Order: sequence, then structure tokens, then C-alpha cells
Amino acid sequence: RGMYLVTVLAAVATLFVTYRLAARVAPRHCWAAPLLAGLCSPLAFYAVDLWEHVPATLLTTTAVLLVVSASAAGDVRRFALAGLLLGLAIGMREELYAMLPGGLVALAWVPRGRRLRAAAAAAAG
Repeated sequence: RGMYLVTVLAAVATLFVTYRLAARVAPRHCWAAPLLAGLCSPLAFYAVDLWEHVPATLLTTTAVLLVVSASAAGDVRRFALAGLLLGLAIGMREELYAMLPGGLVALAWVPRGRRLRAAAAAAAG
């Protein structure tokens, strides 16, 4: 029974992280992001069943939030943590390898002098 609680808590945390990500990207409409993620995706369906989809979604969404915030702050540790979280998510759901090219695209927002360090930190994570 405890494992079901893990997926429900991961779904709630995913909605919170989605809100935080939307607040950074589109502050005026950030309230809509968790509603859309919760109602227009299979998140609620996967949350009530014991599948690894929801924890993997939480890890991936958190990794994206860390990359966005690290790009703005220039914090290499956030890139390392994002790489670690994405690696854990890939361990749960192998198709998340498709997120790796997105990570390379995200490096375009990192200032030129920090790109190599950011990429190395994400790869090390």
C-alpha cells in the first residue's frame, strides 16, 4: 500500500514543480500549467496505479526546472543535479533518453563561458 502513496505524492509534487517551471517561463499564466498537466494528461491515471511513470515524470520535470533555473543563475551544481535526476528517470523509463537532445538545446541559454562547465556537470550528474 505504501508504494501507491509514492505515486500519488509524486503526482502532487509533479504538479507543484510544473507550477514552479511555468512561473519562471510564463508568470501570468502559471496557474494553468498544473491544471493542464493534471487534467489533460494521463498523470492522474498513472498516479492511482503502481507504475513508474509518475516518479519518472517528477524526476524529468524537476530536471527541466533545474536546467531553466541554472541557466538564469549560472549555478553549475544545478546542472549536475539535473543530470543526476534525468539519469535516474532514464533508469525508470528508458524512452526518456529522448530528453538528452533537449538538454543539449538548453545549453544554448547558458552564457558562452559557462557552457562547457555546465555540460560537464550535467554529464557527471
